[in-house]
Amino acid sequence: MKAIITLISTLLFTLPFSNSAVSYSIEVGQSKLTVTGTSSLHPWEIELQEMSCNADIEVIENQVVFNQLIFEAAAESLKSEHGKMMDNKTYKALKSDDYPKIVFTLKETKSIPLTNGSFENVLKGELYMAGFRKMIDLKISGSVENGLLSLNGEKNLLMTDYNMEPPTALMGTIKTGDEVVIHYAIKLKSK
Repeated sequence: MKAIITLISTLLFTLPFSNSAVSYSIEVGQSKLTVTGTSSLHPWEIELQEMSCNADIEVIENQVVFNQLIFEAAAESLKSEHGKMMDNKTYKALKSDDYPKIVFTLKETKSIPLTNGSFENVLKGELYMAGFRKMIDLKISGSVENGLLSLNGEKNLLMTDYNMEPPTALMGTIKTGDEVVIHYAIKLKSK
């Protein structure tokens, strides 16, 4: 019996322990998300002013494990340099009166190899906007440094895939292209 207790104790104290999942939230002031697109007049850009992200992520010696990630933003926190007219057209396309939130929710746990503090892979999740939900692949590249987790990438989307009508102006003479590109540089810090 003493030999069994000694064996169990030895195994417990010599087995490697992995880091447990850590909760992360968005680092305000160091994160940026913009949406770019085209129109019959000129290219355009609009930037998200307020966003939140809650994530449970494990950073182990050679991998990053995404257990949970929920990114959320108010549709009407998108602001352009072209003033209220463009912003209002954006809110109308997003149907923000009825569907005020834009949400990305990770739908599959993902373990990503970590090499020299950097990683690259694809996260599978559900994007909800304008009252419509759609599964997407979100390509990310990132790094882990000094307690900050950086996530960077781009995602091309068609507005019509979310039942959104591309905005027009001046009685239809200016038309927005259907395709938009979401550019993100998000920094997460452990809570």
